[in-house]
Amino acid sequence: MAVLTFYPSGMTGSITSSHTREPGKKSNSVGWSPTATRNNVKFLRSIYPDSLKNENEIGIAFTFTIRDCPDTAKDWAKLRDTFFKRLRRMGLIRLHWVTEWQRRGVPHLHGMAFFDCPVGTYFNTSRFFNSWIESAFQYGASLHSQHMQELTDAVGWFQYLSKHSARSSDHYQRSMDNIPDGWKGVSVGRVWGYIGDWDVSEPKKVSVSTAFFHRFRRDVRNWRISNSRERIKKYPDKKFGSSRSLISARTMLRCNDIKKSSVRGF
Repeated sequence: MAVLTFYPSGMTGSITSSHTREPGKKSNSVGWSPTATRNNVKFLRSIYPDSLKNENEIGIAFTFTIRDCPDTAKDWAKLRDTFFKRLRRMGLIRLHWVTEWQRRGVPHLHGMAFFDCPVGTYFNTSRFFNSWIESAFQYGASLHSQHMQELTDAVGWFQYLSKHSARSSDHYQRSMDNIPDGWKGVSVGRVWGYIGDWDVSEPKKVSVSTAFFHRFRRDVRNWRISNSRERIKKYPDKKFGSSRSLISARTMLRCNDIKKSSVRGF
């Protein structure tokens, strides 16, 4: 039996198995496993975009980095928690965050934060920025190596969603090869999480025939190819990223194993 799963901000399709399996023993977190990646994507897709359109709130997307790697994952978690405590004192309402790694084996933090900011009041973005610099000072956080951007409409949310739902556990910033040497062999802790109340919805699942599923996933592939081509035409200055998206769309169903190919989802 095939199942289509619909979220407020996306959908998936899969062939379900009739076999039941006992849940395995939970092990230490080893980083961006396929399960961690799926759970992060499910959460992001389950959020109602309209719930983020509040004129009395301000949203900020950010990427914050450090120069020197913390000795352990616990040190990184302590730094992250210290930063979040500062944000709470600034009126933090909700936050989504992910930890990824640079090629040189140093972690960095992506996220999206929403703050209370009634109409007619001023939000101090410099204080937000400096909260990270002060929290990560001992690890060489540079003023010139940080990025943040105010979200003025739903487009910013969908850009954030697209970025962090498209990356698999094989992406170089999530690869186990780039985990800091001092962190390997032990739990690296949580790699994503959220704070506050998010307006989320349980997914709606629809059972379909296998034949319909096969036709539908081809339609999804064709739509992705068409969408990527349009992006290349519309944003020629971002052709490299769009070209990678086009390649991903073309190969999304490609599989040399005919048994696996027949049940491959999207």
